[in-house]
Amino acid sequence: MGFMLFSDKGMARIRIVMAITLDGFLPKQEEKFMQWLMEEPRKGFPYWKEKASFQINELYGIIDLSDMIRRFSADCICQTIIHDKNSADYADGLFQYNLVDEMVLYTLPISYGKGFSLMDSIGKHHWQLRSFKLYPNGISRLVYEKRRM
Repeated sequence: MGFMLFSDKGMARIRIVMAITLDGFLPKQEEKFMQWLMEEPRKGFPYWKEKASFQINELYGIIDLSDMIRRFSADCICQTIIHDKNSADYADGLFQYNLVDEMVLYTLPISYGKGFSLMDSIGKHHWQLRSFKLYPNGISRLVYEKRRM
């Protein structure tokens, strides 16, 4: 990988990559914008898969993960991509345990008015906008870091 996973300095970071509708709901898999995100190699989810040290999912227990990231170097990025209700539930746990350091949020130019809300999961944290990108299809990408108080 080109860097040490284990280190005495720093600890790994956890990144969440997710898409939401304008009104904060989990988009449906068959949504054309969601398909674009799942397939676009330079702008969508595949781009972030390549940038992470490794992918985490609901099979990684949150308590075990919180212990594990303390042993990894600060260069290590553990990442989960939210694409369905199971992965959204897992992300909810990561937010509840205050483990998320970075959030990549794709906002799709649609609204549902109902569904599975992702905004409740984010909780009460302060986030610093690091970058913003608007794509020609109307999708926006916001990258946030947790603000250290």
